[in-house]
Amino acid sequence: MTYLDWNDSVAINFTIHSSIPNAPKVTNIKSGENSFICDKTERYFVDVTNNGYIIRSSAKYHKNDLDKIVFSKDKPIFCFQLGNTEASATYSDSAWKKDSKKLQSILNLIYSLKQ
Repeated sequence: MTYLDWNDSVAINFTIHSSIPNAPKVTNIKSGENSFICDKTERYFVDVTNNGYIIRSSAKYHKNDLDKIVFSKDKPIFCFQLGNTEASATYSDSAWKKDSKKLQSILNLIYSLKQ
């Protein structure tokens, strides 16, 4: 996660292993009953491996969407399109529990500095 300014969007960086070199298009993040649409997706690089490609990308979301995702009891589901295929990825329960606590602490720190 990259945070630039309180009024700015938040960039969520991710890596996908794929059999095709196409850049993934992240369409949304689902969290419980909520769905948050990506503002913009960028591909940083594609690396060729013996088994296909490693694609490093970034998706931008509004900061308020991140608040709702991080403070939700439901782990997020990242929905994307790679070529003509729609797919999704999510955290394991234990990884989300760990990462959401870290992200909540970071956001709470930002809120306290803003006051």
